[in-house]
Amino acid sequence: MDEKENDARPATDSMASQVRCFYPGCVVSPKWSIESTVKQRNPDGSPLTLQTCDDHYNDITSDMRRAGTRYVLHPIDQKPEDQKEDPQCPLAVRLLLAGVTVVIALIIGPFIVAYYGVKAVFGWRPPAES
Repeated sequence: MDEKENDARPATDSMASQVRCFYPGCVVSPKWSIESTVKQRNPDGSPLTLQTCDDHYNDITSDMRRAGTRYVLHPIDQKPEDQKEDPQCPLAVRLLLAGVTVVIALIIGPFIVAYYGVKAVFGWRPPAES
């Protein structure tokens, strides 16, 4: 057996949910969750799910393909401290911008409707394309 196959052997608790990479000796936090579509389940009834890091997900998915096992690959949600907050305008600023937009639409809107309405009443039509 070569060294890669030795490193690919799972730890004893690899089938249960864990917060480390499926491959033993890997200290990188997992980024991918691989859910197998096999009929077997974990003892608690949850689907067979393995977590792996960016370095090993290609290895485990190729092993599953070689074995003929179907799987679904999902990115693991980041921890709240790792997530960047989506900046959002304060409510007052959003209301002010919405109000200005409505006022401008109410000022300009009737003139646009009247312009095209008068043109339509007097029979204006766009030129026909040749």
